[in-house]
Amino acid sequence: MLEVGRAEKTAFCAHYLRDRDVQYEVGSGLNVVENSHGIHGEIL
Repeated sequence: MLEVGRAEKTAFCAHYLRDRDVQYEVGSGLNVVENSHGIHGEIL
């Protein structure tokens, strides 16, 4: 199962690097989480 996880992560990274829409979607999602943490005063 560990190797399947690694292969899946590698495939996602390759897809992320070649697709600007995926990069935008991931970046937008990270901004939402970071803003939420800022509002609630949480520090990771």
